[in-house]
This record gives sequence, structure tokens and C-alpha cells, in this order.
Amino acid sequence: GYEHCPEPLTQPFLKWCQDHDLEVLAKIYEQCFTTFGFGDIRCVPAGYVLKVITYDNLIGFLEISRIITWRKGTGVLMEKMADQVPELYLNQKVEKIEVINPMEALGKDSIRDSNGSNKIKVQLSSGVQLFDRLIFTADLTQLPQIMTVSQSIQEGLAKVKWENFHVYAFSVKGIPELCGYVPENLKKERVGHLTVWYYRWPMEQDSELITAYVYEDHRITEAQRVNRVVKDLEGLGCTDIHLYNSKSWKHFPHFEGLEMRAGFFEEIEASQGLNGIYYAGELLAGPNLENCVAYSENLVSKYF
Repeated sequence: GYEHCPEPLTQPFLKWCQDHDLEVLAKIYEQCFTTFGFGDIRCVPAGYVLKVITYDNLIGFLEISRIITWRKGTGVLMEKMADQVPELYLNQKVEKIEVINPMEALGKDSIRDSNGSNKIKVQLSSGVQLFDRLIFTADLTQLPQIMTVSQSIQEGLAKVKWENFHVYAFSVKGIPELCGYVPENLKKERVGHLTVWYYRWPMEQDSELITAYVYEDHRITEAQRVNRVVKDLEGLGCTDIHLYNSKSWKHFPHFEGLEMRAGFFEEIEASQGLNGIYYAGELLAGPNLENCVAYSENLVSKYF
């Protein structure tokens, strides 16, 4: 996680590189970090950049000249993992989480016998479930709406920043390469312009369907945003451009430098296991599968 992050790594990555005479490293990292939706390296604290782009990841980017993806997306991986879970509840809204006295857990809604310890009551849209322990892995900024947390953690979660990332699928002709990025569009002031594109299914269909990624500009309308990306594609030499689909999402929850030093990570790590409740997920682990898996394995090994 990010607990006890050294203070120098809470300053923007570019500034950290400049302090250590590593400007060339900043240019390399920008290609691997900013193009994947993690923000401008002139703003994002160095600790985040170095956790996402490890040495092995960086070498992989330099040695492999193309983007490698799952043919049917990461959803297939999640489905295979879910197949191994014996009791799985899907499409359930978690309305409330609370810790209750063991005597209250003896009602007819209990799914377990009381062992004299507190129980965790989870109110779902379909009913109530009771548990001895619970690991919360969803968006942590939702916590204050569904359970009681300390005032300092609540204040910390209110300061979480996001990158608004938007992906467009276009049918085009004349795309110059299987994948590529536009270096001048990686700066924050170029928000809304095409950052990276790739041709995901070159061997599987006749139509030239590409995906184009941009940082969403909320100052203009969706039609204007699409037109801006179309203009960028035309600048690359693309023709016959038609929008197939688009989707946007909140991406990469993180803190800015001052908030990163304010003690949020130390406090929430110290509260792990309090009343049988544990926390994991992207905000604490880092914004990629590898870090989330490593954090989760460490959590289970340490507490379970």
C-alpha cells in the first residue's frame, strides 16, 4: 500500500525526477503512465507513478512493441474467478453495514450461530446477511454513506481525486499503426484530446475498429468531445471515421501531495480488523491488477 510513503515521493513525479537529474526518466514514464489514464506526471505524486510502473513493467513496455490484451477483456478473468466462489450474490446494492451486539444476531435473519462476538450486519437490496468478518473491496469513498467511520477518515475520503477517462470505439480507414500515442496531448492543458489508440482486433474482422482514449473535458458537450477526437484522428491521416460506441468512467482514485501526507493511509491501515471489518481495493493498493492482487494476498496472509 501507500502507508508511510516517504515525503519526497509525495511531490509530483516530474519534480522528483528534476530533483534527482532524471528528466529523461520522466519522458519514458509519461508514455507508460499518462497514456493509460493515470494523469499528468507534473501533478501526480511520485509514489503513485513508481508503484504503477515498476522496473519489470517498464522493461516490458520497452521490449514489447505492441499492446497485449485479453481477447475478450478482463471480464473473462473475473468470471473464471467467480466460478470458484461457492456462494455469490450478484446485482445486490449494499444499503448499510453495521456492527451489532451478539444477542441481536440470534434473530431469524441470522445465517450463522452466535459465538459471543460482535456480528457484521449487511443490509442488501434483497435482505439481511450476517457475518463474522467482512472485507470491503469496493470504492472506499462510498463508506460514509453506508457505515460509520471516523471523522478523519471521512474527511480524507472527501479529498480523493479521480481521473475521468473516456474510451471511444471508431470504425476508421487509414489508421497509421496498430497502436500509438500523441505525446503533445499528455499534458493536463490538452484534456479532451486523443492520447492513445489501438487496433484491438486486427486479425478477427474486416472492419477497422479502433479504440481511442482521452481525458474527459467536462467544459464542453459530448458532441463537441466526439468532434474533437475525430479531428485528432483526421490529423493522423484517418478517413471514413464513424463512432461505434463510447464509455466513460471514474479512474484512478488518489490523493494529491498534501493529502497523501495527512495520515489517511496510516489511520485506515491501523483500523484493519476493527470490529471484524477489513479494507482493500484500488485506493489502498494501486490502480492495476498486479498491485490489487499483491495487496489482497498480503491482507489475507496477515489477518486470516
